[in-house]
Amino acid sequence: MSLSGGAAMIDQGAGAIVSQIVRGGVADQLGITPGDRIMAINDQPIEDLIDLLLLSAQDEIRVIWESEGERHKSESLANVAQRGLGLQFESAVFNGIKHCRNKCMFCFVDQEPRGLRRTLYIKDDDYRLSFLQGAYITLSNLSEEDWQRILTLRLSPMYVSVHAVNPEIRGRLLGLPGPAPIMPALRRLLDHHIEVHCQIVVCRGINDGVVLQESISELARYTPGIASLAIVPVGLTCHREGLPALQAFEKDSAHAVLEIIHDLQEKFFRELGTRFVFAADEWYIKADVPFPADEEYEEYPQISNGVGLARRFLTDLAESSALMPQTMNKETRLWLITGLSSAAILREAAARLNQIEKLQVQVLPVENAFFGKTVTVTGLLTGSDISRALTVADIDAHDIVFIPDITLRSSETVFLDDTQIEDLKKTGHANIIVVPSCVSGLIDAVNSLNGGHNNV
Repeated sequence: MSLSGGAAMIDQGAGAIVSQIVRGGVADQLGITPGDRIMAINDQPIEDLIDLLLLSAQDEIRVIWESEGERHKSESLANVAQRGLGLQFESAVFNGIKHCRNKCMFCFVDQEPRGLRRTLYIKDDDYRLSFLQGAYITLSNLSEEDWQRILTLRLSPMYVSVHAVNPEIRGRLLGLPGPAPIMPALRRLLDHHIEVHCQIVVCRGINDGVVLQESISELARYTPGIASLAIVPVGLTCHREGLPALQAFEKDSAHAVLEIIHDLQEKFFRELGTRFVFAADEWYIKADVPFPADEEYEEYPQISNGVGLARRFLTDLAESSALMPQTMNKETRLWLITGLSSAAILREAAARLNQIEKLQVQVLPVENAFFGKTVTVTGLLTGSDISRALTVADIDAHDIVFIPDITLRSSETVFLDDTQIEDLKKTGHANIIVVPSCVSGLIDAVNSLNGGHNNV
């Protein structure tokens, strides 16, 4: 039914914008379509996905939504929690992202070139995204109301950027005028039985060495409440004009960081039964050190933070040989696009794929001219970088190019520099296929070239 004056307490600009509908689901049956706004449930406005999940869990609910400027309210719906509303949204927060108030000396957003789309300049520090999506936050912008919601609802786990337990050093790293203690906030979370995963972004000469040792050791005292700690190297682009001077890690300095981590891992495993602290893959690549064994990542608690991705890929590759075809239907030449840091790993995949009859696979490492040569991860490659590499490479018109999906916006075909996949195809590289950045996605894509058959 439509609403003329009801639910007037709901803000006109509020609401959750629907991006997708599950066909046959509750929302679909109500006539809700993409672009509509979910305004409230049981007359309670919703500000984020947490609100929506909690309100939807009630025994009976009424949904208020807005479509083309007109308000609608459903009849009473029962047992929605069991079925779900069947909705996806443009964002997990519906009233605007909580912005970062810090001025971190290593902030990647500050190192981006001008002219990118507006969303790439957003500095989020939102506890809701930490809980819902595993985004790291500093806890420095929480109001008491925010704290009470976190503690009352027991939003767990949370992901916290520590950087240093020393308040003065942490304050310096966050670009604040004074100390920025983190331990009182962490203890407050732990006292309310909220699990925490932490990260330290290491800046050479500031929070490495003894400072890093002290930070890791102090955080380890709070296991298992603090469940894991990732150590990540600072990322530096070529766009640092007017920003604090920072040094990139090289082979020797990266090796020194790994020594600290490995020594403490042995100590913690012996005393606590967990390694607790884990090094991002980039450290091993920079130091030219083999990746740890699969079991040393302890079920990969920090894999979304770039910790263990390489080992997981190599393990999956070894376990997935049976899913690969023995031969292709026709002679096929395939190129795998990758950033410089992942090239060696992709070459191992290429070596295995080259055992398939009638298939020739080559890896094409792409240098990042857009952000600078020091940026080597695949996820930050741009369309212009890839286009340049394709132009220089000896690629035939009939060759096939696999581009990893992590180079594109989620569910879209746009690169960070707003280049479209179609733009690359117009340059003569028509056989471009976007593939998931995992072993199963790679194998599925190869099998799809065979009409979906693996010809075992």
